[in-house]
Amino acid sequence: MSANSNIVSSISSQKPSESRKVDISTRAFWFLFPLKFTNEYTFSYYYVPRTTSTNDLAFTLPLPKETEIQIISAEEQTAGRGQGNSSWESESGKNLTFSIVCRAEFVEPSKQFCVLQAAALAVRHVLAKICDDVTIKWPNDIYIGNKKASGTLIQCDMENGKTRRMVIGVGLNVNQETFTSNAPNPVSLHNVVNHELNRDDLLHSIAERFAVEYDDLRFGVNGIRQRYTSHLFRNEGSHEYKDKNGTFAATFAKVEDDGHLVLRDNKGTERVYGFKEVEFVL
Repeated sequence: MSANSNIVSSISSQKPSESRKVDISTRAFWFLFPLKFTNEYTFSYYYVPRTTSTNDLAFTLPLPKETEIQIISAEEQTAGRGQGNSSWESESGKNLTFSIVCRAEFVEPSKQFCVLQAAALAVRHVLAKICDDVTIKWPNDIYIGNKKASGTLIQCDMENGKTRRMVIGVGLNVNQETFTSNAPNPVSLHNVVNHELNRDDLLHSIAERFAVEYDDLRFGVNGIRQRYTSHLFRNEGSHEYKDKNGTFAATFAKVEDDGHLVLRDNKGTERVYGFKEVEFVL
């Protein structure tokens, strides 16, 4: 496994001023909202019109003691990013760019990938009520057909080998109609359904569904794993992939507990890949 293949990024515990500078607009507010599916958690919601990155902002804000899950949403990110060195294009006022912050103290470090799976399942669940053919492309993208509608970046704040909090950054293309970056296959919900959608309703629905998936983690990881696998992009049949040695055909075998993808080539050999070590040939 190469150094850049980690799917969950760990951030050592340090004061925000020592680790990152965050640009934030002066207009921001907090409020609490109830959850339809569970009474277990209190959500706090923090909105800011403009910031560099909601993930960066998350590490500068306190997580209230009574709050298990926090949603941080921005109208515009000036330095939004995806996994690795990827950037995220988002037209201001058109899409959803937000972070889900959760304590996740009950999640063992070796099982942190399951929190990303919970987030991906939540987004996929909501989008599947709006569009057909919605899947999760390993490890963190939401696809509609063969096009990418959403991406996720997960980071973990660790202290003495234990999880202090996890931050899941989500970018979801909602009402943007055209894309100007060199991203190969972006799509928005508007592109698919041909009308605008209410972004606040979408965010609330995703937060509610995440609470359901997150709560399920307290009872073990098997349910999350099974649902994640059942909704994976290309989880059936033989497909083309590309790694450092070239293009090959393979079938999906499994996703390991730590997030590594296992493919089985035409010779029956299992190939194990970390993040950015294999490409899906679309």
